[in-house]
Amino acid sequence: MEDPVGFPVVRLPDLAWGSEAWTLVELEVPAPAGDGELVTLLQVEVTGLDLDGRPLAFPEAVLKLPDIPAQTWEALLPAPLTLRRWNEVQAGLMLQQARESVRRGDWATVESILTEAKARF
Repeated sequence: MEDPVGFPVVRLPDLAWGSEAWTLVELEVPAPAGDGELVTLLQVEVTGLDLDGRPLAFPEAVLKLPDIPAQTWEALLPAPLTLRRWNEVQAGLMLQQARESVRRGDWATVESILTEAKARF
């Protein structure tokens, strides 16, 4: 979904007090120049409604990272919490595929998905 200006809009579920919601974003990062300059990769605005229906707006957030050589970038380890969330999304997709295969009676695909899930998770 896009807003009138053409930017993507992501709607998150209602949140209980103290809870969290995640949105997985895949970014195409330009080839590095390796000059260390800060590069803006993502800019987000978060808005919502409070329990009384009044609008809320949180300050704009910008993700900037230094432009580092490709070799350095590839050597970075993923953040453990982000990796866990990514695995949760992948597991959910595999479950969805398994359910669809069960509905079709495609037990060979179900078995294949379960074998892959056991190996990955």
